[in-house]
Amino acid sequence: MSIRTITAIPAGKDRHGDPIATRYTYRIDRTPEDWGDNKSRIFVENRTFKDENGFPIYTPNVVLTDSIQEA
Repeated sequence: MSIRTITAIPAGKDRHGDPIATRYTYRIDRTPEDWGDNKSRIFVENRTFKDENGFPIYTPNVVLTDSIQEA
């Protein structure tokens, strides 16, 4: 497993059609998966939960593909 840090804009829009959030920094454990329509699924370190051995759990998020940058 190779942990890397990226920045990206979460996919989705609010009720006014604006992006739901600005750029965030994420720690991911694998290559982003293309979900089409300029979206990628990433698996992000979730600091709220740890597995039974105390290691971080990685949960899926969807971000805009063209916004992904190495941090």
